[in-house]
Amino acid sequence: MLLDKDLDTLKDEWCYPDRPLMINKQYSYKLLNAISPDSFSIIVMDYTSVVIQRQIKEAMDIHLHEIAGCAPVDVACLKDGLPVTVKFEDGKLHRAEVNLVDEKGVNVYMVDSGVDILISADSIYPSSTELLRLPKLSLMCRLAQVVPFEEKEKWKKYDYKSLFQGKNTSVFSISLIDRGVSEVRLTCDKKDVGFEIVMNLGLADFVPLSTHATNDEEPQMLGKYPRYDYSDWIGQKIGVFGTKVSKVGSNFKVHLQLHPSIMEAVEAGMLKYDSTSNEAKDFSKDIGDAVLVAYGEDRMNYRATIIQKSAVGYLVKLVDYGDFVNIQEKDMLKIPNELVEIPEAATPCYLIELLAVDPSKLPSDETNGKLMELIIEKNLECYISHVNFIDDVDPREIRKCVVTLASEEGTPLLDDFGLRKPNLCKYYTNVDHEFPMIDQDLAKELFSGPSAYMSGVKYEGVVSFIENYDSICIQLEGDDHRADGVSEELTQFLNNWKNVPQLDPSSLTNGTYVAARQNIEDDLRYYRAKILEACPAKNAYKVVFLDYGNYDVITSTMIKPLPSYFCKDKAFALKVSIPIEILPGVSEDEVYHYVEKFTEEQELTVYLKTVDNLIYAWIVCMDKMLTTSLIESKNLLVKLIIPTPTVPLKN
Repeated sequence: MLLDKDLDTLKDEWCYPDRPLMINKQYSYKLLNAISPDSFSIIVMDYTSVVIQRQIKEAMDIHLHEIAGCAPVDVACLKDGLPVTVKFEDGKLHRAEVNLVDEKGVNVYMVDSGVDILISADSIYPSSTELLRLPKLSLMCRLAQVVPFEEKEKWKKYDYKSLFQGKNTSVFSISLIDRGVSEVRLTCDKKDVGFEIVMNLGLADFVPLSTHATNDEEPQMLGKYPRYDYSDWIGQKIGVFGTKVSKVGSNFKVHLQLHPSIMEAVEAGMLKYDSTSNEAKDFSKDIGDAVLVAYGEDRMNYRATIIQKSAVGYLVKLVDYGDFVNIQEKDMLKIPNELVEIPEAATPCYLIELLAVDPSKLPSDETNGKLMELIIEKNLECYISHVNFIDDVDPREIRKCVVTLASEEGTPLLDDFGLRKPNLCKYYTNVDHEFPMIDQDLAKELFSGPSAYMSGVKYEGVVSFIENYDSICIQLEGDDHRADGVSEELTQFLNNWKNVPQLDPSSLTNGTYVAARQNIEDDLRYYRAKILEACPAKNAYKVVFLDYGNYDVITSTMIKPLPSYFCKDKAFALKVSIPIEILPGVSEDEVYHYVEKFTEEQELTVYLKTVDNLIYAWIVCMDKMLTTSLIESKNLLVKLIIPTPTVPLKN
């Protein structure tokens, strides 16, 4: 049995493990608990689960005997994520993890039944090493690619157990796992649950696919039309046409036609279509089907998806414009296959400037009207960015297009919009206000979290610093510009802050996060940094600049406190390794200079892959890969330690 004195290290070293399951493999399941499509738990229904249940019971019987007469866990030891056992009124023990401790009691997650409960602290006992070796039976899930609408009251009316649990067969497959939560596709009685929620109930929306890959045997999650993948266009300016503005929660969503060739293909297909034939009128019309609809005063034909149908008509979505309209059956035409194969032209996008603004400062009606005037039926310039640098709460947000818009002449669209972005330099530094140095535990959590970039994905980027061939810092998808922007704002803030506290040298210890200048005479900017080695006796501090990856040795006068406001973005320098090993007799300097010369070009393509918690990078420049060039050089310098993956080159 684990005693109270073991619990301080238990949270970091031990937890109830998740059951290892394969991605994209189908498993039978039973629903345990459901709150919403974003939060439910299931158990895999197979022989392995039966074996785990039996092993848990045997281990729990032994553990119950061991804790007989023992006191509950000291409440001071109860920390978030701590694995424990909970004793119910019937005397039985169950495995749990601590969620939250407050004056009301202790909220715990029951790892084998999938529910959260509130209990008193005197019901909580330590776990045992045997119980900690057995996987959780409950799998925390959310529906893949399905985002519920904000009307929470509507969801309360539905019986989730009947919605998520089929009468005959229920199977699921995992599409990805993020922070312990599995994104899954559920199929109940041969019906895709996500598809039913969006298409039949109209209570959610789909997020765009991140790739084109689909399995023809599985349900089409986005109706019949594919959606274009814009990930290769991040950081580029493209011409767009505005079609719709709508309000989603506290933010605004705009629909843009992002690829002119899509509408060109649609219009060419429409010219060939004969809407007067009998075949065009006589066809089945089911929810989710692709159709043509005659709509508007001009009775033009539009591509659409059937969302709902009733005795009085149909609700359809005009996929090239983003509008939902009601039409009659007589206005519907059969759509030819060549028009169904063309991706949807209207892409839902979020505006960076509005995501960064306090929603309470946006008057809804006025803002909506202004945006419609600026965007709808206008030719614009669009810059596609990453949403996770604006709002990292929901990891699925990386699949949405977040954009900055400008007029055809290049003038930023929202410059004169009257937006009030939080700016500490303007609102606080001219008054007598104190900004304490960021809590170092919080800073470590913010800066040391997982990278926003995913393994197995190709990105555009630049190399910001080369320590050696085994340690290269890269800035991806415009992070070099974001790093410069953060440094400029931080410098402005510190220069305007009247009462910057003087840091006590005793507080400048190894691992402290600070704002620091470089030891370069002409560079007066401050950067986000971390102290690696502190030598107060010599007034020397070795720091690493988090957004660039380079090092410097500076004095205490070049260091200032780092307010938490400037820790909202992760470090922009991503440290990677090149998957090579230097051959005997070859100097590291020779390889270093080769890598330096190869990466001095600004436009690089970087393919990432995580192996054993190390991030490896395959760097491509001008259709040449660094690892291949090293191996094929006149003097053999290195050998590969990981086979080269197939990386698509730039078009």
